[in-house]
Amino acid sequence: MKIAFASTISIISNIVLIVSVIVLILEIRQNQTNMLAQSSYERTRMAITNEEANIKGASEVTNKLREGEEISADELEILKLRDSQMMRYFENLHYLNGSDVLDKEIWEANVRGIESFCSRQKNYPDCPALATNEEFKYRTSYVEFFETSCGLE
Repeated sequence: MKIAFASTISIISNIVLIVSVIVLILEIRQNQTNMLAQSSYERTRMAITNEEANIKGASEVTNKLREGEEISADELEILKLRDSQMMRYFENLHYLNGSDVLDKEIWEANVRGIESFCSRQKNYPDCPALATNEEFKYRTSYVEFFETSCGLE
């Protein structure tokens, strides 16, 4: 009788353990889905903000810079605002990519954008996309990635 009772309790505890593991797995999957949805929302929100900066004049300033035209202090501020927003966007993507939350295709598509900033950083050192005196505002791993990618070490 005691052996049957102990055996029954052992079986019940094993079933409870298996059910709790299944529930835990389901919760983890749900959390991953929520994280992916949140990161997608944040990427979209940041992309809209970046596009608004372009609409507010940053594209014109960039074109003037490429053409070798003089840019005013106000135009430089517009460019710095847009660049700061873009670098935040790329920093966020870098973080999500490092956390394996970001789709590889999205990361690879945005690497071209980072390369564009690298190119401008080299061609126009007076208007750096990632100013050295502002590095502390970005994650160290991103600053290192950006400098390595751009050959700015």
